[in-house]
Amino acid sequence: MHSTCPASKVKSAAPSPFCLVQDGVDLNRNFGFDWTKLSDTCAHIYPGTQPFSEPESQAIRKVLFDYQVHASMGFHTRATGSRPALLIHPFASPQKNNTT
Repeated sequence: MHSTCPASKVKSAAPSPFCLVQDGVDLNRNFGFDWTKLSDTCAHIYPGTQPFSEPESQAIRKVLFDYQVHASMGFHTRATGSRPALLIHPFASPQKNNTT
């Protein structure tokens, strides 16, 4: 990767011929739920050309299907200095009834 930006820690290492600053796809945004196309391939939130376009997200999807995982819960903390830990709704999306 070309970037030392902290956001690059969530991006794949896939090279981009159009971006010399921050290659790759934001793997947190490369899944099918609430996927949105973004034309700026250099954006730190670039979700890829389509859902599951990256081998990393394809591998996670395969494991979830192979083991028939129906639910999961992720815990992330980021309490640094005066910033409190936050409870963040997935994908920064409004709450939706996801039946898929």
